[in-house]
Amino acid sequence: MLLGELSGEAGAPFYEKVVKEHAATRFAGSARYQLAYWAGRTGKLDEGLAHAEALLKELPAADKERAELRRKALFAASDFAFQKKDYARAEGFLKEYAALPEAAQDSQTVQLGLVRLRLAWCRHHAGDPAGAAKELDAALPKEPKGGLRAEMLYLRGLSRLKLLETPKALEDFKALLDEAPQSSFAAYAAYEAARVLYEAGQAAEALPWLDAPLKKPPSADAPLYTDTLLLRAKANYKTGKFAEALTDADALLKRSDLGERAAA
Repeated sequence: MLLGELSGEAGAPFYEKVVKEHAATRFAGSARYQLAYWAGRTGKLDEGLAHAEALLKELPAADKERAELRRKALFAASDFAFQKKDYARAEGFLKEYAALPEAAQDSQTVQLGLVRLRLAWCRHHAGDPAGAAKELDAALPKEPKGGLRAEMLYLRGLSRLKLLETPKALEDFKALLDEAPQSSFAAYAAYEAARVLYEAGQAAEALPWLDAPLKKPPSADAPLYTDTLLLRAKANYKTGKFAEALTDADALLKRSDLGERAAA
């Protein structure tokens, strides 16, 4: 086993041999976990998930001596399913993981914040904004500034928009922009806040949200930048700022990424 552990991905043949030839030993579980880990690490998500699920079947929850290995297998299974966008499957593993005694005892070590965030995304993708907001309500007070808070605030803001709780959603988006203005989620939050205000007939209130993201150069997400610029042009026009609207329109016409979605 030691040679296999030192070999990383190249150790897969050793792990497979242990699983096949020494299935009854305690080494088999660790070997199967390594197979799952390295399969997932190299993008073989189906293979990694299959190994993780097989390991979970071999490790009953009542086996306290190997609780740590079971915890790692649960996290791996949830991670691989989440990356595959198999959110229903991922949610099952995440719920079981969050219910582990270790999660309540040491939330930082077991990455409970990430688990709660992913549970919220699973609820979001299932069309359950109330469930997503509930997960984030529990996670945010325990999450320090930086790290996952920006994504949590963004997702809770989105969830509150879907629940028609616009004032609370705007509070989340403002908190995100205040705490993490450089976060990739800040530009999305600013756009969503401005969009909902503009569509509610509050073009003047929408404009301040759009200025800060557009002061930065276009990011890798060019469509978002273009959509933000287009929304500001419309808001400027709606509020009688015709010169500013014309400037934004000229800038839009010079962009090579003005596709059908942005132009619409």
